[in-house]
Amino acid sequence: MKNQYLFASDVGTSSVKVIVGQAKPNGSVTVLGIGTAPTGGFVKGVIVDAQALAKSIRQALDCAAVATNVAIGPVHLGISGDAVRFYTCRGSVSPVFRDHVSQDDVNRACRAAILTGVPEESHILHTLPIGYWLDGVEVEGLTAQHQGSRLEVEVCIAAMDKRVGFQLTNALKDAGVTVADISANAVVASGFTSAATQHIVIDMGAGTTDLAFYHKQHLKTAATLLFGGDYITHDIAQGIGVSRVHAEEIKRYYAKLNPGLYGQDVILDCNDYGTTDKHVAYDFLHHIVESRVQEIVELIYEHVEQLKQTGEEIVLTGGACYLPSISQRLEQVFHIPVRLAPLDHLLTEYAFYPHTAVHGLVEYANVHNLSKDTSTANVPAGVLDSLWERVKSFF
Repeated sequence: MKNQYLFASDVGTSSVKVIVGQAKPNGSVTVLGIGTAPTGGFVKGVIVDAQALAKSIRQALDCAAVATNVAIGPVHLGISGDAVRFYTCRGSVSPVFRDHVSQDDVNRACRAAILTGVPEESHILHTLPIGYWLDGVEVEGLTAQHQGSRLEVEVCIAAMDKRVGFQLTNALKDAGVTVADISANAVVASGFTSAATQHIVIDMGAGTTDLAFYHKQHLKTAATLLFGGDYITHDIAQGIGVSRVHAEEIKRYYAKLNPGLYGQDVILDCNDYGTTDKHVAYDFLHHIVESRVQEIVELIYEHVEQLKQTGEEIVLTGGACYLPSISQRLEQVFHIPVRLAPLDHLLTEYAFYPHTAVHGLVEYANVHNLSKDTSTANVPAGVLDSLWERVKSFF
């Protein structure tokens, strides 16, 4: 296998990040560089302008290409937000042979789950078997040695609105970008190991929060919530009377301050270019930020409760986790330990929490590229014309 370049793009609500990776013959991938650009057309997890978003992705790709001196190739897109939905479905079939269960039997059961549980206007991003039953009895670690007359497979399915995928792919094509595939960020960017039997990965960005639930290192289900750190930024902008960009800088400034300043009558100089009157009491800023943090964490907790999921540990990542109170509030509300995602697998110059998603995406693209059929390498997932063709392409 020759060295191959991979372009992976994490489409966030505040910025688009692109990593250029080099796939090596031994199966590993080396990060060569990164490019970023402000996001346009993607507001609070909703694609409102596909052309503007495609332009942002192209700008980030151009930055990455200049930084690495590598010509732009097909891009692996990672996206979250309103266009991505998760379904947990069951499909059942009779194994072809009663004396053993084959991979084809499992695939047929997964197809049955897709056909019965996913709206036809969707296109499948991922199908993840999460449970098996033979003749009504749950089986852990299904192998060819198992046998039965009825196989049931429970599947976590990530799907994208077909129209949204088509519009975005066409807009990128107009911008001179070929889409290799589209993935759900909550699935591909959250594979952090944990010693706990069950753990939750929370990736909190500017406008979306991705949740991934793991059992014994295997993804069970995932979800995307349409809120994130921008809620805090918006409140700061409203409360102090500054622009969103200025408010974001104030939020980052606040994150670095000692919480012990509360109650000490400290006045902060929060001025930026063009302002001279933004001297703000620390207690006032503390109230704005911490009130919204509490609300965000409670909303996450309510959603986890609705999904009926549990965990023994939370792994936290994403740009919003630079606020120390996020992890503290999560521990208080969930009553389980919270740790920040490890960054030691990233090169020093890229070792930031907002980069963990795009790094996970390039690793995922590398693993799946090893066995990908080159005849369909440039066909974006989700642009296939019919449900049956879509199902066949994924199995």
